[in-house]
Amino acid sequence: MLLRSSSIAFGAAVFCCLALNANGQDEKRPATKRSTDAKVNVDGKKTREGASVNLMLHRATEINGMKVRNSANKELGTIKDIVIDVRPGFVKYAALSYGGFLGLGDKLFAVPWDAMQHHHDASSGDAYFVLDIDEATLKRSPGFDDSKWPDFANPQFEGKLDTFYEKFRKPHAGLTVTTPRVETKVDVKANNTTARDDKSAERLMLRASTIMGMKVRNEAQKELGKVNDLVIEVQPGKIRYAALSYGGFLGLGDKLFAVPWKAFEVRHDISQKETSLVLNVDEATLRKATGFDKNKWPNFADPSITNELDKYYGVTDRSATRTTEGAILRDGKDR
Repeated sequence: MLLRSSSIAFGAAVFCCLALNANGQDEKRPATKRSTDAKVNVDGKKTREGASVNLMLHRATEINGMKVRNSANKELGTIKDIVIDVRPGFVKYAALSYGGFLGLGDKLFAVPWDAMQHHHDASSGDAYFVLDIDEATLKRSPGFDDSKWPDFANPQFEGKLDTFYEKFRKPHAGLTVTTPRVETKVDVKANNTTARDDKSAERLMLRASTIMGMKVRNEAQKELGKVNDLVIEVQPGKIRYAALSYGGFLGLGDKLFAVPWKAFEVRHDISQKETSLVLNVDEATLRKATGFDKNKWPNFADPSITNELDKYYGVTDRSATRTTEGAILRDGKDR
């Protein structure tokens, strides 16, 4: 009887010691911390436990020609061009061609950028936009001829479009764009710039196809090169970078050079009706810049690349939007 009681007591003591030891280990074990940092793979795929959290980027030349479908996955048409509010660098409208769908003929139809949602077919790798609009509304859409584009900076025209598509628009969370209505006049002969702050002054709204080939100069008005393409963060429609071709300037060869859009100053010569970009960097900085082959674009969703670019040109942009779709900016040749 005494032996049995002693055994029970001994067992209880061992159990208590084990329990205390386990509790002690739990107290010393650091709590598991779930990381919320979004890391981007070079190929723009899965980044963190079961989720793809990358930037969603496209070149302007990829967006032009991209298909547009409705919510039933029925193809409506294609994007003919995009209209950009140049100074802040935001896409405002997409000009759609419905290709005779619903008897709409050969006209183009301007749709607010935030009325469309970007989609990516993971199985095929294809990207497209969805315009969730009914056919009756589509038939009443205000169109225009390809040979006669409207003035998108006209407040009346802009207001008409925004009102028509109001219930279909889905502004991106946390995105606020303030555009100063300032018209800049450049006197080339005097080599100076005058600006007038006028609430009625028109904003500078240009098509992406117009920006392609736009001249880039330095502060001394010396031509450096031209815009080859634009890298656009799709969700807010924000231009992140312009890919420049210096055309052999300073012996830089045929490579392209990505420059943050914020590094440019937009100049518009009213008398000549010419818009150009001014890049205020010295020749030494241009020579040392890292370029890339036109057939092998870098992955601009990789923060190690973009942070280095922003730092090199002295700009800061922390407003990049993260998405669960992943970056699908293509490497290699144009499609």
